[in-house]
This record gives sequence, C-alpha cells and structure tokens, in this order.
Amino acid sequence: MVGIKFTLNYLKDYISLHVLVREQESLILSASKGDLAEVQKLLSAGVSINAKQSYYNSILKYTPLQMAAMYGRKDVVKYFLEWKHPTNPFEKVTVNAKTDEKQTALYFAACFGRIDIAQMLFDNGADLNELDSLGIAALDLTIINEDKPMRNFLIKNNANIDAYSNGTDTISITRMQDLRYDMIETLKSHKVETKDKSTGRPKAWNYCKPTQKPAQPASTQPAQQQPVVQPTNP
Repeated sequence: MVGIKFTLNYLKDYISLHVLVREQESLILSASKGDLAEVQKLLSAGVSINAKQSYYNSILKYTPLQMAAMYGRKDVVKYFLEWKHPTNPFEKVTVNAKTDEKQTALYFAACFGRIDIAQMLFDNGADLNELDSLGIAALDLTIINEDKPMRNFLIKNNANIDAYSNGTDTISITRMQDLRYDMIETLKSHKVETKDKSTGRPKAWNYCKPTQKPAQPASTQPAQQQPVVQPTNP
C-alpha cells in the first residue's frame, strides 16, 4: 500500500511538473508571437514571468521578456515591465536577466534595431553595457550591423565605448579602425570624451582616425573644355 501511494504521488508530481514546463514553453512562444491575451492568461495561471525555456529546438534558453524584445513585441514588453504579481509585491520581471551566453533583453533589442523597446528597457533599469560571453556589448552590435540610429541612442544614453572584457579589446575598439568615419561623427555629435579604463591602452577615441575621409561628391560645375589643337601642315 505504501509503495502504491508513493508511486501515485510520484506520478502526480511528474504530471504537475510536465504541465508547468509546457505552460512555461507556451509563455515563451506567446511572447515571441506578441499574443498578449495568452501571455496575460498564462501569468494569471501562475506561470513564472522569469522562467527560462528553450525556443522550439534551440539549445539556449530565454526568458519571455528576451523573446518579446527580440521579436519587437512592444505591447508584450510593456506589459512585462508593468506587470505586478497578485500576491507577492516583490516579484517582478528581471530586466537584466541573461541567457547562458550572457545576452540580455536589451542586447537583443539592440541586435535587431528595436529602438522603442530599447528605450522602454533602459527606462526600467536595463544596463546598456552588459557584455555577452564573447565580450560583445550592445554598442558593438550597432557597429557590426552599421545601425546608426541605435548607436546614437546608446551613446546618447552614455553607453561605455571604452569597455574591455578579460583584458582584450572589444569589437567597439577594433571596428573603429576600419574606416568607420560615421562612428567618429557620432561620437563628435554627442561630444563624447572617452576614458581609458586600463593602463597602457589607447583610448577608444584615439582609434577614431580613419586613413581616408569619405569620398567627396562629384563636382556639379561643368568641366572646362580644352582648346582643340588643329594639326598644322608640314
């Protein structure tokens, strides 16, 4: 009898856990699709707002907020940021939660050019300078993607352009050497002054010296016609 009772309790717990996992997976999918009604339903049913789950067959696990930021679901992101637990006032969405590769919701917003979402996340405490497992920050992504509007947003809000990871230069530093004239203009337009964080390293600002300026537009002035030299008889 004791063995049967133990088995039944085990099955009950297993089924409950399986249902919970399925509901958490549903929250991830609903967030990615922008299905706000389903998101509200699942959170009301007790699904954790910060639970990490795989997205389809992905190895990485994401939070619902990260998925909503990645896919540009502004209504869902806004709801997550404003969400209040019905009984626990201390439980709320973790804005700077990271994947196993240390990517945040703002990292994904920057990667996909979601400025409106990046602004919402920043207004709610998102860290602009978090580095992923490769030492790449949101600002690095805007240089890689040549996303000037997002880059302006990050620098305007004091993103650190002198960040270093594990003693090595970040992509912000190395990419600036690659004739990134527009990066220089961005920094100058915001009057950014960089601060070296480690001894003996050049400041990021010093890297902003392209070997050539952008090509000048062709002149609109008509070319002067050269005089025609008539052949002379011998």
